[in-house]
Amino acid sequence: MKHGSGGFGRIRVGFRPQRVVGSAQDSKSGHIQRADKDAVILGEAKSTPSLEYADQFASEVRTFFDYFPEHRSESLILIFGSWSVPQSIVARLTNLKIYAMQMGDDTMELVHAGDPDPEVL
Repeated sequence: MKHGSGGFGRIRVGFRPQRVVGSAQDSKSGHIQRADKDAVILGEAKSTPSLEYADQFASEVRTFFDYFPEHRSESLILIFGSWSVPQSIVARLTNLKIYAMQMGDDTMELVHAGDPDPEVL
């Protein structure tokens, strides 16, 4: 398992997050953050991560641009976070093109399995 801010290679995330508010019908609006003018971050956090939750998140994000069409021209960065993410779930998330984030020594860290395809996002 690799740690660090890199990983999928396409977008360097150095940003000041700003909440993007969606319609009142959208239950995901609280999880969306603007990374920069060309990218938004959609995050999901679970206290007890599972393969089922990882798959469910991957399935749900397919409709993101239906709810937020104004972001169609932007890159969507997906992050699944928990206090600790088991290696089997990190591997699944990497295969699903989703960053895993877990608690490190002092801060949250992005983790991924192996070297994912750099064109995944």
